[in-house]
Amino acid sequence: TRIGSVKSKTAYKDEVINDKLSGPWGICVLPDGRLLISSKPGSMQILTTQGKIVKTITGFPKVHFQGQGGLLDVNIDPDFKTNRMVYWTYAQPGEKGAALAVAKGKLSADETRLEKVSVIFEAVPRHKGGGQYGSRLVFDKKGNILVSSGDRSANNIRQKAQDLSATTGKIIRITKTGKPVADNPFIGKANAKPEIYAFGF
Repeated sequence: TRIGSVKSKTAYKDEVINDKLSGPWGICVLPDGRLLISSKPGSMQILTTQGKIVKTITGFPKVHFQGQGGLLDVNIDPDFKTNRMVYWTYAQPGEKGAALAVAKGKLSADETRLEKVSVIFEAVPRHKGGGQYGSRLVFDKKGNILVSSGDRSANNIRQKAQDLSATTGKIIRITKTGKPVADNPFIGKANAKPEIYAFGF
């Protein structure tokens, strides 16, 4: 960008801990310190902090692995220690094109599969291109989910970032079950999606 920059004088060291993952995209730290990492082709692994893969997790819905799409961000429920729930974003395939989706599932006791998987949010409209899904997923202090939804890049859709009847190019705020949070700013506004928290991205 053309913005000014600052050079850090803080010393740091980088170290490769694993070079065997296939397209790693998202990472979160489990309560015991291990790393839960998503990979774009559609898999997740649990790694030690030394980089050793100790578990491979199955049970995900099919992903649209093309361009910038695939299995994307991952995060765990703030109450993971008691409910073992994992949340993730992914490019969801469909007849009218792919869409950013948010899903959740319970990590099995042996940490090898996700159980009771459900999709709790799908962005609209769908688009046949493979660009800019966005999809970082974080929890706010009340346990609601904030998701970045990309503008999908192409000239025939990206202007919908300014359109409140679409959920592309937005920050989405939903509950753990996928419902709009009750005090979202556009609830009750005509032709506006209630899941929208901010728009124009």
